[in-house]
Amino acid sequence: GRIGCLMAGCCYGRETDSWIGIYLPAVGAKVIPTQLIESIFLLLLFFALTALLFRTRINGFSVYLIAYGIFRFVIEFFRADDRGGSVIPWLSPSQVWSVILFAVGTAVLVTLLVRDARRKDGAPTDARQ
Repeated sequence: GRIGCLMAGCCYGRETDSWIGIYLPAVGAKVIPTQLIESIFLLLLFFALTALLFRTRINGFSVYLIAYGIFRFVIEFFRADDRGGSVIPWLSPSQVWSVILFAVGTAVLVTLLVRDARRKDGAPTDARQ
């Protein structure tokens, strides 16, 4: 999806004159390619989650939610396109969703880790038992 945004010239970053910037005709300026940065991050996250899947018992979905929530929260500081307002005035809508993703991912991960710890101790994992 972000490669499509790069080709369409939307979801762009702030203007820059650094080496990392690319010229977007739709914007008429050299900008931080946040779309490309996000695509690279997601590819790297895919490889990390694949490694987790085969080497550990950690829940990949919760790790994805946590990692993407953190990444998206940070990358929003480098974006410059209008994304509208949010319920929290100093945060973009994507940053609000990032906080939610992080919280849900953390809750799922902690819940699963506690459940696995109880199973190892032999304690019941369900209150009905």
